[in-house]
Amino acid sequence: MVYLISGPIHSGKSSTLLKIFNETSSLSTTSGGFVSEKTMNGTNRFTYALKNLVTGELRPLAVDQSDFHSEFKNIYTFDRFYFNQQAFDYGNALLIALSSDPNIQNIFIDEIGIIELEGHGFTTGFQAALASQKNVYVCVRDKWLPRVQILVGDKGTEILSP
Repeated sequence: MVYLISGPIHSGKSSTLLKIFNETSSLSTTSGGFVSEKTMNGTNRFTYALKNLVTGELRPLAVDQSDFHSEFKNIYTFDRFYFNQQAFDYGNALLIALSSDPNIQNIFIDEIGIIELEGHGFTTGFQAALASQKNVYVCVRDKWLPRVQILVGDKGTEILSP
């Protein structure tokens, strides 16, 4: 089953994903995945880190262009952000590993959006998770929901609100 946690920007999608992760973890189900942790940097600028939900490991994910100081070796530029390709690689490897692990029941992904819809970011790992027959919980902005639903295809889906 694929659970799409959908809402506008800053509506609590990531918080909802974390709540569900904590609930499933307390039920002795084996879960894994990542969340994008946001940090305010100045008045209106954010930095993002990719956080492994099981280990707590953080990987720098994105930074506002105005705050970029060559932190990333390989970058992917989108809108006003520079993304760390190494974080995408790490996230994809994690999702692929979770998808093939017979002990994992639930996979958590924060988030799938326009970058993945254009074939970048976490596309490879998302495809592996969808093919795994595991429960997949995914944050999706409401404006991208119809296109993500097309990617999910005929798998059972449920849309959750934050």
